[in-house]
Amino acid sequence: MADKDFVIVLTDATPKPLIKYLRDRLVAIGLDATELSSTLVVGLPDSVLEAHATTLEMEKRLKIKQESLKNSEQDFPMRVFKVSDREAFAKETSLGLFTPAERAFVGLDYLDTNLLCDDTLWNAALVAAGRADAAAKPDPKWLIGAGDSWTNQPLLGALSSLDFLECVSPMHGPGVKASVGLPLEKTEWMPWLRRACQGDLVSIHAIRSYWGEGVAFYFAWQSYYLKMLLLPALAGFAVWLLRPADVSVDDDPNASLFSLFAVVWGILFVTTWKSREAELAFTWGTASSERTLKLRPEYVGVQIIDPVTFEPRLYDPPMSRAIRYALSFTATALSLLVPVGAMLASLNLQGYIVPSTGAWMGFPVQAPFLAKFAEPGELLDPLQDNPLLPFVPVILHAITIQVLNALFKSVAHALTRLENHRTERAFEASMLLKRFAFEASDCYLALFYIAFELQDVPKLRAELVALFTADTVRRVLLETVVPMVLSRGASAPKKAKASSSGAAAGGFGARASAEDVKAEMELDEYEDFDDYIEMVIQLGYVVLFASAMPLAPTLCLVCNAIELLADSIKLTAVCRRPRPVRATSIGGWGTCMYVLVIASIYTNLFIMGVASDQMAAVFPSLFHVPAVKKVGGGPLGAALRGVGLIRGPAVHSGEHEMRAGMGRFVVLLLGAMEHALLLVLLASQAFLTQPPAWVKLVMARRDHEEKKKA
Repeated sequence: MADKDFVIVLTDATPKPLIKYLRDRLVAIGLDATELSSTLVVGLPDSVLEAHATTLEMEKRLKIKQESLKNSEQDFPMRVFKVSDREAFAKETSLGLFTPAERAFVGLDYLDTNLLCDDTLWNAALVAAGRADAAAKPDPKWLIGAGDSWTNQPLLGALSSLDFLECVSPMHGPGVKASVGLPLEKTEWMPWLRRACQGDLVSIHAIRSYWGEGVAFYFAWQSYYLKMLLLPALAGFAVWLLRPADVSVDDDPNASLFSLFAVVWGILFVTTWKSREAELAFTWGTASSERTLKLRPEYVGVQIIDPVTFEPRLYDPPMSRAIRYALSFTATALSLLVPVGAMLASLNLQGYIVPSTGAWMGFPVQAPFLAKFAEPGELLDPLQDNPLLPFVPVILHAITIQVLNALFKSVAHALTRLENHRTERAFEASMLLKRFAFEASDCYLALFYIAFELQDVPKLRAELVALFTADTVRRVLLETVVPMVLSRGASAPKKAKASSSGAAAGGFGARASAEDVKAEMELDEYEDFDDYIEMVIQLGYVVLFASAMPLAPTLCLVCNAIELLADSIKLTAVCRRPRPVRATSIGGWGTCMYVLVIASIYTNLFIMGVASDQMAAVFPSLFHVPAVKKVGGGPLGAALRGVGLIRGPAVHSGEHEMRAGMGRFVVLLLGAMEHALLLVLLASQAFLTQPPAWVKLVMARRDHEEKKKA
């Protein structure tokens, strides 16, 4: 059997005339096609690949003719690929000019743009297949764009609209195991350990070569996050370790200073990542390209004649769109009431909400039938001898969070479809906004309530430690243990004999059989959305409530290193190869991080100056120091202290009162710190988000070359 690149999987109910028509159309546009029952395995000839890469104006690396200099034009001589100049370009792998990811991207784009319905033959095939109804008058919901016939409609889209297409996927090649840069041979262990000590647990460029820029950007961002965590991890560990036994998180001056440090670190992290993004996009040849604004097949509208082009197109009336957006926004807002209810139930079960607790935004928050379980002598009494039972409400809350997030995923998808977005980019951006708003509310609401409403930092610390620990254990189990078990037990597709430690070779190096294709298509499709949102939510735990848990960055450093390796194992062992994306950044996730960092300025200053005695510990001359009083430290305080997650006794200094006439100085200090942090943010945005100097120099050289040619 010939070497193949892609697989088109049809349902078993697909009529034979349609399968034959699809195969004939593939051959007609210059592709190799082999039929395996209801599956077509497709090969992409190099001539077609190079011609379409020229059409797409894909940037490729030129041959290096002299000793390269680091971070120079000699190191990254990228130019737009042209078939006529193919000899000037360097081979990306031992098998050709293109990486496996580029080959898959170009090939799938070629299918989308050239595999079209021929009206006469397609209608004849539909009639022969017993679907004369579809041939006579296509349902508008089956058609993409304006028009009332199958002519020039994407053939794969037509098959999908008729419920005959299951999936179109690039095939794995013999280099899949080596595609993340983990050691596969004994000789590779020492070089990998040296890289790991520098924070490079996986090879970003190997991932980009095989999986594409979209996947590579996630791993590059996660690796950068891991490296940046080192400094706050050391500082937070020092704060936790050096805290005296008679000082709590409520009045630890080092905790307040650490919170300011964490905010500055968060600002530097999100801004310097923008510069790293630009550098990677330039290195990978995507800096000057934009993601294709692909029209969604589900987009519906009124057919009109475009007043500019005088061609038919679909138009969505503004009033209709406004009504759908209003319905979607209202449903999303109402959905946020669900995590509010889950949060209040959890706090009642933990005894944080008692009869003396006032109303919240005018609504009573105590639920006596739940709060009674945390009363003295009851099942969840935090002061009982059993140190584990008080964890039950937090564990239940953590499980509830995951269940609600999973359920809202379907709700968000339905609401986003209701909005009728024209392009895939707009659809994905709206979906991200909804899910981030819901999951952030789900995870942070309890912490915000304790910090801003109850203004009790020991309770905030107890809740944060519990939620953070439960979430970390869940992620380690699901993202590490499960992938490793699946990687050992999964029946991976049989591959042709090839060196597994060589460069990623792509599907064109593998000879497919029916068993290979079936096993490969049974793998789960890789999706990075959940991986992103977990890491972004974790970043919120680190920066929003930094003084409440200085040890969080240290724990994140260890867990993220494990998860980075687990994600790479999951990618290569238990996932079907996704469609490569020519990405230029991590997209809307960068905006989400900015929102968290800006919010952290105000949450940390509020905790330091209003909700705790930390500011009094830093500026004692401004406050009266009352007598020490005993406190419970929250329902989980005793339990967490019993297992060593909270250091120090359950005491704090009580409510410090400002000295007479000192209130204006306290307000002035808080205002000055807020302005200083905002200035740091603005300065970092202005100076640290720019591409590196060598990238600017190379771009200037390119502009000069273009002017000379003109």
